[in-house]
Amino acid sequence: DYFISNDTGIMHVAGATKTPLLALFGPTDPLQWSSQKKGDSFIAAEDGDINSISVEEVFLKLVGMIEIN
Repeated sequence: DYFISNDTGIMHVAGATKTPLLALFGPTDPLQWSSQKKGDSFIAAEDGDINSISVEEVFLKLVGMIEIN
């Protein structure tokens, strides 16, 4: 029902579908590369290291997306 991905080619493919997307970004700029489709969202690592994005942070963002939809 939802697609979670890091910043890859498959993320862009998912952004072209009707499935809501939560994209995770490390050093790349999410304002340039994230999906602009309504309902999609992203999390950008503050330190540029995608590994610093916690599971809890992803979970809470996804719950928020579900509540909106």
